Amino acid sequence: MGATRKASELYGKLKQVSHERQDYYAGIPLDEQYEKIDDILSDMQAYRRNIDILIENDNRDYAEKETVTFNTFIDKFSQFVGDDDEDLFEEPDSDPDLEDSIPLDSLGVPDSLPISEQ
Repeated sequence: MGATRKASELYGKLKQVSHERQDYYAGIPLDEQYEKIDDILSDMQAYRRNIDILIENDNRDYAEKETVTFNTFIDKFSQFVGDDDEDLFEEPDSDPDLEDSIPLDSLGVPDSLPISEQ
């Protein structure tokens, strides 16, 4: 049960950082958003991967709620997503262990924790 609590706390921290970063990006002028597009998309991909982890660990109800929030972030940056860009937030066909834009050690948490809502 302690691991589940720690995993939930970690997810909450990652979620808060992600929300703060996306709110920041949404509040800067459009020309600066274009300059930071790689950071914006990288952060959104990291957030989406966290939601995927919820799904993989049988926490679908919470993942569905988080997906609604994720979609509001996508809406904030709709100028970067056209009809032909459906796969914009797909994982790249490269190493799945690529470093996220928000390193865990900067949050003061260990590199890995089991995630389960049982």
